[in-house]
Amino acid sequence: MKKTLVLLLIMLAPTSVMAQKEEPWVTIDLPKIDFGFVPQYGTSYHRFWIKSKIDDTLKIGESKTFCDCLEFTFEDSILAPKDSIPGMVALSSDKLVGKKHWVPAIFTREPRARIARIDVTAVVFGDPAALNPIRVEPMVVNASWFGDKGPQEYLTTIANFADETIPLRLIETDTTYFSLEFPVFLEPGQKKEIKIVLNKRGLTEDFQESITFEYIDNVTSERKHYTIPIKRRIFKSPN
Repeated sequence: MKKTLVLLLIMLAPTSVMAQKEEPWVTIDLPKIDFGFVPQYGTSYHRFWIKSKIDDTLKIGESKTFCDCLEFTFEDSILAPKDSIPGMVALSSDKLVGKKHWVPAIFTREPRARIARIDVTAVVFGDPAALNPIRVEPMVVNASWFGDKGPQEYLTTIANFADETIPLRLIETDTTYFSLEFPVFLEPGQKKEIKIVLNKRGLTEDFQESITFEYIDNVTSERKHYTIPIKRRIFKSPN
């Protein structure tokens, strides 16, 4: 009887590795990433920071996304004690439609253990005319060009189809390749241009990027997100 009781206690006692899996090793500044409305054709990006809460070095390993449409990348695979590194999630929406929700997990290497989970949501649409009260056209900014460089400025238009003013707020983009002018509100029935101006790198390099903004739906009073993919590929003339 005593041997059975001892054996049972050993089986119920968590090992150090099992205990570590449940510990808050890291914090994520954006544990919930909402791409909002995303066009069906394009790749969208969102960045976040992951911070260590322990005194040991962590080696970032694989990310289990549960969908080929999602990909996580990190600036560095080594997370020093109490340090932070930027990460990025890419959403390829070509094969998707409708409301989507994933909870990807991030693991360490050696030993393999889950250290974080991130809630990712999106609403993938094919026809911008079906959206209200905000519509963006073109819904994907294609800055590709045949030949050398091409135009420096590219435009997309954002329109308000509501009877009230809609405030806007830019919440996510990376200006490595371009700068942009983004409106802070839209009057009823108003259309405004979003001007994307390529810099030196943007003119000479291929890239994919996106813009995510927030607006307030005046019918539901909800804050909603909308993402505009941007892509550029330079097709050079053969010599």
